[in-house]
Amino acid sequence: MEEKKNFKQNKKIRNDIFLVIIIFAISLAIFSIFKFSGKKGEVAEVSVDGKVIASYSLAKDTTVTISEKSGQENRLVIENGFAKIDYATCPDKICQKHKKISKTNETIVCLPHKLVVKIVSEKQGVDMVG
Repeated sequence: MEEKKNFKQNKKIRNDIFLVIIIFAISLAIFSIFKFSGKKGEVAEVSVDGKVIASYSLAKDTTVTISEKSGQENRLVIENGFAKIDYATCPDKICQKHKKISKTNETIVCLPHKLVVKIVSEKQGVDMVG
């Protein structure tokens, strides 16, 4: 009787391990698809308070300071096909700590300043600057 109970426990443990491996493999496949299938963007689109204020080509290295009337500032740096915020006057600096972005639909957000930098594949109805 004891041997039958051990066999059932071992089978259950083996099935649990198999399930964990399957879930891990599926998760890894999904992550890889999203990580490596992103299309390289062409333009960094800058929005403040939901309104697109400018677009900058990722092909041209540039540095732009985005200032608001209230004294809030963010500095957008476009370099080697990537965009990043390297300076911000917001208290949490999350936008400044964000990794540089270059693929379509990647974003950097500064909530205190209502700023969004979004990578798009091409100019979308806004005059390009830079």
